[in-house]
Amino acid sequence: SAGGDGGGGAINIGSVQPLAGSFAPWGQVHSAGLAFGVREINENGGVLDGRELNVVEANSESDPAEAASIFERFAEQDDIVAATGPVSSDVGIRASRTAEELGIPMFMHMAGSNDTITPDTNHSFRVGLVPATPTAQAQAGLAADRGYESVAAIVGDYAWGRSVQSGIQDNF
Repeated sequence: SAGGDGGGGAINIGSVQPLAGSFAPWGQVHSAGLAFGVREINENGGVLDGRELNVVEANSESDPAEAASIFERFAEQDDIVAATGPVSSDVGIRASRTAEELGIPMFMHMAGSNDTITPDTNHSFRVGLVPATPTAQAQAGLAADRGYESVAAIVGDYAWGRSVQSGIQDNF
């Protein structure tokens, strides 16, 4: 039986990772870490009276629309109870909205845009990266503590970069 049916079969967890392309190094490491954790849990008796965890994984290709499509497919066909990923803020924003629509928890490890998690977010969680604004606050504090009179930044033109830029403008 599948993940959310209440039966005694494996519990499916979705993994929406960039397994190829510019963010692949992070996606591959996160994929390996998830596989290790699931293997450890399963070798120690599983969860909920011995049920094993099963990872259902797909390559998001760092594309927001692809990630949303994967998440929806995981929910409809693989009966996932939760998901992890993605690595880009642009992908994270879209996946977070999809998680909200489906009511399925999404644990994002590298999506730090201010727009990824909002006051209305109930099913998406950031677990591996500090959001952009607090990062900029900390960097501004470090620069002030060290007496730097000027700093410079190259800002990427995507959701994370725009959030960092906003944090810089607010804190420097």
